[in-house]
Amino acid sequence: MGKKKTDFEKASTDMTVTPPIAKKIPHQITQHGDTRVDNYDWLRDPQNLEILSHPDLLDPEIRNYMVEQNNFTADQLKSVEKLTAEIGDDLVSRVVPNEASVPLRDGEWEYWSEYRQGGDYPIFKRRKQFSGGEEVLFDGDSEAKGFDFFHIASFQQSPDHKLVAYAVDVQGEEYFEIKIRDIATGKDFPGVISRAKDEFVWDGTSNRIFYVEYDKNHMQKKVKCHDVNETDTSKDVELYHEDDDGMYMDVGKTQSGDYITITCYDSEMNEVRVFSSREDKPESVLIRAREDGVKYDIHHKGDHFFIRTNVDGATEFKLMTAPVENPAFENWEEFLAARKNVTIEDIVTYENFMVRMERENALPKIVISDYQGRDIPLKFDDPAFVATVRKGYEFDTRVFHLKYETLINPGIEYQVVAETAEKHILKKKKLPNGHDPSEYILERFTLPSDDGEQIPVTLLRHKSVEADGSAPLFQYGYGSYGILSPNGFSTNAIAIADRGVVYAVAHIRGSADKGRAWYEDGKKLKKKNTFTDFINVTEGLIKMGYGKKGEVCMEGRSAGGMLMGAVANMRPDLYGSAIAGVPFVDVINTISDPSLPLTPPEWNEWGNPIKNKVDFEYMKSYSPYDNVRDDVKYPRMIFAAGLTDHRVTYWEPTKMIALLQEKAKGGPFCLKMNMGSGHFGSTARLDKVRERANEYAFAMEHLLDKGYDLTVRVDYAAKKAGQDGVNQNSHESSKPGPA
Repeated sequence: MGKKKTDFEKASTDMTVTPPIAKKIPHQITQHGDTRVDNYDWLRDPQNLEILSHPDLLDPEIRNYMVEQNNFTADQLKSVEKLTAEIGDDLVSRVVPNEASVPLRDGEWEYWSEYRQGGDYPIFKRRKQFSGGEEVLFDGDSEAKGFDFFHIASFQQSPDHKLVAYAVDVQGEEYFEIKIRDIATGKDFPGVISRAKDEFVWDGTSNRIFYVEYDKNHMQKKVKCHDVNETDTSKDVELYHEDDDGMYMDVGKTQSGDYITITCYDSEMNEVRVFSSREDKPESVLIRAREDGVKYDIHHKGDHFFIRTNVDGATEFKLMTAPVENPAFENWEEFLAARKNVTIEDIVTYENFMVRMERENALPKIVISDYQGRDIPLKFDDPAFVATVRKGYEFDTRVFHLKYETLINPGIEYQVVAETAEKHILKKKKLPNGHDPSEYILERFTLPSDDGEQIPVTLLRHKSVEADGSAPLFQYGYGSYGILSPNGFSTNAIAIADRGVVYAVAHIRGSADKGRAWYEDGKKLKKKNTFTDFINVTEGLIKMGYGKKGEVCMEGRSAGGMLMGAVANMRPDLYGSAIAGVPFVDVINTISDPSLPLTPPEWNEWGNPIKNKVDFEYMKSYSPYDNVRDDVKYPRMIFAAGLTDHRVTYWEPTKMIALLQEKAKGGPFCLKMNMGSGHFGSTARLDKVRERANEYAFAMEHLLDKGYDLTVRVDYAAKKAGQDGVNQNSHESSKPGPA
């Protein structure tokens, strides 16, 4: 499939372009006796929610303004066209042409996905075990033809292996269609579910699927049941309706396959309903009613549910059990007590063993338990890594799959024998460009914050780079929603390190990198800890000899884009450039608008500025859009966004750029608006890889201006020659353990 031309690319021009001057229309906003004026409120189209699904409805004046901004950005990127092409080629060179996942067993079948060489979208396949014959269930490249945007989010076979269901979005606004296909004929059933969330589950009989439906305002309001033979999806049965706009919903299935779960949740509390996956007319049982501050999730084995929960002050979570026949809270019994410095992040219950995913000292732990108190922790030697359990489809099994990677190691997938913890390599990923982990140094250490907390930092550098202040620094951060900071392999990070730039990940508060308490210490009225932690890491790294003041590149996306805006306002003197992807920068206006689909659920993350004056004043004190300064020089900044993004709406970065261009010194300040995608940009594999190249080139241009040598440090041709004859898809393998 050819590379899609975005409106941003079409806007490129050979003429010298100046920043467009946005008109000002004063818009007064009064909250809690405080009045502020927003001159760029007009950039939010009154039909904003309709535009997320129908971008052609956008006011022509607003569209023209964004195209002019894209023209200006394209002009600014001319000076780094060579570096952009080089970085883009580097990123593509690391894409395994015919990448395939390790097959997972489901009964007598094995299922996996793979890419064809040059393909952009996955092909889903299966085969009967040991038979060797393959069946193509879904060819993503073929299905994507005719669409400018195509995203397949979920693909699941039915328990009887006769059908598959899949969720696709062809607009980018994250309203998914769920379709059901007959494997024997390759034809889709007539009934198409629209306006659905991207995940769904099959029942135990292969006759129905359960899914979450969005309303017209993109809020998650209903859980429904669809009969596979029903052509009219308006007849789908509603199983649950959520009245609180502040709650999200998920539908899931226990690893045993015996129970369906409906979870309503926000960042601070949740409640779960369960029912048998084989009930003809499901009637769910509420396990425990929602309560502020209480989180829990449900897993099943035999006559009991296993419950991971923070109830009764178990900040880092504990495990409890409850009888399936009466799982009410008064029947919960403790199975594994909470531990102060160990977070239980998740569990998987199999018939004969449980796998616990824990976190200690900001690193993951994988522990195998036999339900009788015997624990076997798996051991890993790298200073920083990601270890992820692939749950698979089987419940009665002796083995499970584990994926392991680091910032410099592209990954190993193991089959782990539960009884002994013996690991067998199923796949060891090797990149086609000759990537060699021994070329790099990976470090993990902590740096002090202003209030004495120790902030973990993961550092990647080429082995030729010394900590003597001679190499520039590129620092990544996020720090919100309790989302873990990335420690896995990153082709972007390697492309930066290859040019002699030190790459650092700051594991700041607001993430859950050091557990739930670390997250709680970076939200609501403690949100500024996220920003000061990031700044403290930068200052600490400079003192260690990594980078120089005023020359540091920084990057963050979504809530991490808010981090970029806040840090640029607070300490612009430390940074030379910033990449803010889909940046959440108009914080006070967005979180004060309950009509936006994500605002009510966000009040437990950021505070409620509508009802609470203290929340309002605190939020206003750091909201990037409300704190742009005219007395300092800002770093060069590029804001990448998508027109159909409902998570961070298009007008946030557009308004912020307009204000920076009007008020701030320094820059340039550039908007890169993709007129045909949403929050996650292109989903085409090769397009997605190249999508960031010009952002990195823009960010590093000031390093070229200061005389840094960004020549690639690795002779890839020689490395690749050393790997001749290695199969890049099947990789190394050894005989797997018993099933």
